[in-house]
Amino acid sequence: MAPTPSTPPARDHILGGLGAGALAAVAAALVSLPLRSPNDAFFNTASITLGALLVGLVAGLAWQALHRRPHPLPAFAGWLAAGFALVALATLAFEAAPGAPLDGVATFVLPLAALVFAAVGVLTPLLARPVVRPVWSAPVATVAALALGMALAGQGDAQSGRLALPALPEPPASRGAGGQASGAAGEILRPHDVAGVVFTVVPGESTATYTVREKLARLPLPSNAVGRTTAITGTIRLDGGPSTITVDLRTLESDQPMRDRFIRERGGIQSERYPYAQFSVTQLDLPSEYRVGETVSRAVTGMMKIREVERPLTFQVEARFHDNTLFIVGRTDFTWADFDIPPPNIAGIVQVEDTVHIEVLIVARRDGTG
Repeated sequence: MAPTPSTPPARDHILGGLGAGALAAVAAALVSLPLRSPNDAFFNTASITLGALLVGLVAGLAWQALHRRPHPLPAFAGWLAAGFALVALATLAFEAAPGAPLDGVATFVLPLAALVFAAVGVLTPLLARPVVRPVWSAPVATVAALALGMALAGQGDAQSGRLALPALPEPPASRGAGGQASGAAGEILRPHDVAGVVFTVVPGESTATYTVREKLARLPLPSNAVGRTTAITGTIRLDGGPSTITVDLRTLESDQPMRDRFIRERGGIQSERYPYAQFSVTQLDLPSEYRVGETVSRAVTGMMKIREVERPLTFQVEARFHDNTLFIVGRTDFTWADFDIPPPNIAGIVQVEDTVHIEVLIVARRDGTG
């Protein structure tokens, strides 16, 4: 007997679930972009899309089995709640397991799973009716969702390695005791005002970042790998005396603990063996007249030492002095080969580009001012 309009065939239930899964996939993929993925190779918009489509397909089959019951909607809602509970328990068990290789799985997966199950639960019974959903719409929506998921894979959740000078404080600092130049906004400083003055870098307030383009084998597009540290020490002089900045490379952290362990122990920098990068320069000086609070831009060339290899390196620098504090942002690029560093490539898993982009924000205070 042919199905009546009030009893859609199984195909319509499956297509309805698939269409619901496709719409849920698009929403979940977009919501996931600002979230921090525990691992881009496995938790990305492509895998989110596939998971949502699978939930939609199974939901269509479940609705086919339940829709003839006297009260199908409560039973369907109960099935979805049980499915979400199963996903939640598996996720929490994975994260709580001793030696779990990934952190932050629950905070990434559970909100997206809740969104997918809720959207599929609302949309599947509605889209299972052909009068609401043309027969071609579910396949088209599925293809569109897959295309979007693949296109966005690896995008959106990467940290930014961009650094900038902080805003000037309000109100500006006042002059120091005894008339000593203290860096009050608008005050004029000349080279003799900083002769013999040493500025000490403040760890924790200073930051260094690296940015490298990488291509994970499971992702269709490259993305940025960004690491950062605040373990920076050193001294700076503005009278032409020696200035040195040291970064503890062992403390570099990105959004992927496995990447961090690899570059510490096995490939790339091998920071457990070569723990420090050091930049030395002897040409820093103050303009003939400098108005406190103004930003000075220039190229600064010094000697960079990484993995016991020393090479000249030029930073594009922006600097500002106020309130007894020197703020410097520097940016530069180099290649792995410049410092005889083997690129941290893993055959069949990840390939990185040759250029490494470095940014550093230095906060250094005049000695004796706290």
